[in-house]
Amino acid sequence: MIKLGKVGANREWVGVVRAEEKGDYKLNIVVEHKESETRSQVVVRAIAKNGARVSLSGMIKIPKGVKEIDSQLELRILLLDDKSSGMVDPQLEIESDEVRVGHSASVSKINENQVRYLMSRGISKTEAESEIMEGWLSDIMI
Repeated sequence: MIKLGKVGANREWVGVVRAEEKGDYKLNIVVEHKESETRSQVVVRAIAKNGARVSLSGMIKIPKGVKEIDSQLELRILLLDDKSSGMVDPQLEIESDEVRVGHSASVSKINENQVRYLMSRGISKTEAESEIMEGWLSDIMI
């Protein structure tokens, strides 16, 4: 849980889930804005392969009376094979009016056209998938 308990608090949180073996992988994150004039940004990216099942959930909580909040939540899963699965569940619990809050979520499969293109340039399928996965993850790395 991320608690923003001081006026003017600012928190950025980046998470990566690499579910590369069969099994269940779960991440739940809660951001609670307890004071006004706070800002948060949470970004979680996950990859799933070899039959992994990934579940990402997140919630932004803003109680009544707290205002001037800016908060974003992003949950994304990239499936690298047909044996793996993903579920995302972003939630907002907002009891105040003066806020700017948003969320985004997606579960997508690796783009086979990109894999084929890289393979046509002499890269193996495994290496092509790895390059695509690393590129997908790298745009959130600090």
